[in-house]
Amino acid sequence: MENLNQTILSQYANSSIMMQVINNWNNNIDPTINIDEFYRYIWNIETAIGFGLDIWGQIIGISRLLYVVSEKEYFGFFNENYDDEGQVYTPFNVAPFFNGFDSTPTIRVDDETYRKMLLAKAYANISRPTIKTFNFILSFLFGEGSVYVVDGFNMTIRYIFNITITPIEYAIIYQSGIMPVPAGVLVTYDEGRIFGFQSEHEPIESENFPWPFNVSVFNNQNN
Repeated sequence: MENLNQTILSQYANSSIMMQVINNWNNNIDPTINIDEFYRYIWNIETAIGFGLDIWGQIIGISRLLYVVSEKEYFGFFNENYDDEGQVYTPFNVAPFFNGFDSTPTIRVDDETYRKMLLAKAYANISRPTIKTFNFILSFLFGEGSVYVVDGFNMTIRYIFNITITPIEYAIIYQSGIMPVPAGVLVTYDEGRIFGFQSEHEPIESENFPWPFNVSVFNNQNN
């Protein structure tokens, strides 16, 4: 401890035994290293790791665990591309029958992903739930223009995806609780996929490439 004498109450300052005990402790115990590590690995969210980030998660209110929806394909006659559980039905000799059970794992995200989630949630906690706030958080998480929010001006907001969203990224947006939801506002999403006739074997130069029937909508030229 630095400036040890300034920390001792005057009533003990003249006690030679007490002073000797305190000086012995101070000479043999140096908490400097522990304090530095505490600050680096727990207190400072920019450098915290593992357990330190878990503590921040409890403070901010975001779990490291995410329930990730699978995208397995199964055979079936469903005339839409996805059913209510997110399963894709395909024809014979392409995918197996659905057995009624699908083990979707709960994953533990890595430190860097979790750090970004915590910082985004912390910003959301102290900011007004506006479109500007939403877009800032999405840009921070996924990159500028990758995912953004559009105000429908009718008590709705819509997420626009300009990238292929992974199951983990879907979970971050819809299950993590990072994005604040204004009261009474309907939230929808648009993956940006449009109907077209491009062959699936042709090289894709853009994420917003055409898709076949029963998968996506026609492009209305206003996107």
